[in-house]
Amino acid sequence: MSDLKEFVSRMNLSEELSGIFMEVGEVVTLKRKEYFVRQGEPCRYLGAVLDGELRFSYCDADGEERTIAFNTNGFATEYYAFMNHVPARYSIEAISETVIYRLTYKQVIDFYEYNMEGQRFGRHIAEQLFFRRDELIFSFRCDTPEERYQKLLKVVDTSMNKLTLKDVASLIGVTPETVSRIRRKLLTDGES
Repeated sequence: MSDLKEFVSRMNLSEELSGIFMEVGEVVTLKRKEYFVRQGEPCRYLGAVLDGELRFSYCDADGEERTIAFNTNGFATEYYAFMNHVPARYSIEAISETVIYRLTYKQVIDFYEYNMEGQRFGRHIAEQLFFRRDELIFSFRCDTPEERYQKLLKVVDTSMNKLTLKDVASLIGVTPETVSRIRRKLLTDGES
């Protein structure tokens, strides 16, 4: 419960709305490799990651799986599928034991509609998801692979060891061999 209180304290909600938020959902623990959302299935929950790490992945028609995002804190869901009641376009999987505070669609909508502060908070969540997507698009269009790798290091910090070389390569849009070259170059540049 202390993880949830800490998470809620970072949301800058009034004491009243913080209390309501902490009452509506439930805390669940996902084991490593357990799915929070599965591609092609309904997305039933919005989750607040209290502890642990999640990997977002997409599997194409040829069965090729690509890591598209990584999350250690904040909210996690396939927002489009969640809000529109359609099958998820990607999966969200725990890459370590992960504690999530989850809310159903009805719980989220009721929370948003509780008062104007709830409405602003709902808009804030949607804006943050948009900002992350906008940053990702910008990075893939404007940054070099090395710059994308360095940005990833800043985001995942110590959790980088839980990602495979293939995950890292997929996240920054290069091959695993390119990631190895980038790492060697950064080590060499760091020793100079």
